[in-house]
Amino acid sequence: MKIYFYLLLIIFLYLSVGVFYSNVDLVIVEETQPISLEADQDFYDYSGVINVHSKKSSGSSSIQDIIKYANDIGLDFVIFNEEMPLGRKEPPSINYGKLSVFYGFELPYKNTSILFTDRMNERTFTSNSEIQIFLSDYFENGGEELAILAHPNKPGFEWKDPIPQEISGMEVLNLREVWRSSWTDRKLLFLRTLVFYPFNPSLFFLNIYSDQAVSIELWDKWNQQSVVNGFVGSDVNSKLRIGKSHINFPGYKTIFSMAKNHVVLKQELVSAQKDKVIVDALNRGSSYFSLDIFGDPSGFVFYALDKNSKTHMMGSEVNLLEVDRLKIELPNTRVKVKTVLFKDSRVIKKTFGALEFEPSESGVYRVELHVAPTFPLFREQKWIPWVFSNPIKLSLE
Repeated sequence: MKIYFYLLLIIFLYLSVGVFYSNVDLVIVEETQPISLEADQDFYDYSGVINVHSKKSSGSSSIQDIIKYANDIGLDFVIFNEEMPLGRKEPPSINYGKLSVFYGFELPYKNTSILFTDRMNERTFTSNSEIQIFLSDYFENGGEELAILAHPNKPGFEWKDPIPQEISGMEVLNLREVWRSSWTDRKLLFLRTLVFYPFNPSLFFLNIYSDQAVSIELWDKWNQQSVVNGFVGSDVNSKLRIGKSHINFPGYKTIFSMAKNHVVLKQELVSAQKDKVIVDALNRGSSYFSLDIFGDPSGFVFYALDKNSKTHMMGSEVNLLEVDRLKIELPNTRVKVKTVLFKDSRVIKKTFGALEFEPSESGVYRVELHVAPTFPLFREQKWIPWVFSNPIKLSLE
């Protein structure tokens, strides 16, 4: 009888603490609103995910189900990068309401992988050697598709070669790597916080999040040579293996809600050109990536304003002598947001809220927004990156 009593007590305490955790509110955004730079000029924010795997490769759900999940949380685009690309061909890219769906591959390349997005769905491969030849030619001669270096911090996949001239960018943050590195390096913390995952997945993710899973050092190093765009990869297959079987964990909707890539445009998207505009914007770096656990960051924008009042968005290269100032706008938030301005990988300015900066030196500038949520129970508080901008290069040429 005592065994049942203690069992019920444990269950009661677990559920009580779970209810407490489920009510922890991490959202810091007060409200969303259009980004306004000038009285007659608005910018538009569109969010989506890349590096998604379905049943066609290593994932646990069908393409149709994943599209439904993406629609449910209001994404504007989703990019499938399926593994095992040989002899496969996907259906054409299709708009599902507001959602643009793109198909591509995760292609093996030298000692790593490339997320290649075939917007026109014209590529098929019959051998790995054909893939190597295709990518080498693509990086040398360029193209209009996305080609992104995948998980450069993954053990055994470190990038050691020169930067391909025509690469679109790199995964600075890979969500699966956050999980993997935490399990590898901090098993006790992982297991302790995993117990309360069902009640608050976002809180669990923030507890296991570590800067070691973010490829900032390589990103900054590459940006000293050429402007390289940064992305967050969901790398989601929702398949946790237990022996010879698996469970669908963590869910696609959960991962999609945690972090996104945001395209920032000067004009509102129209259906006829939607797919091309999104891919082009990602290719040129008119975007940023963020941990949307803290809320929708729409309202953030980083741009250079020249002496003729023309705006140059993230991903741009501008002559330093033509630049009047750099501007950083933020959405309204319920807590203080620390704005950190980097130049050539070094912090040159910290402040709270919006920032205007008059640059006097050439270099590569980028922005991070940091927030300090208060964690429950022990009331721990630490600064965590919320937003990572793509860089703007100011040159003397």
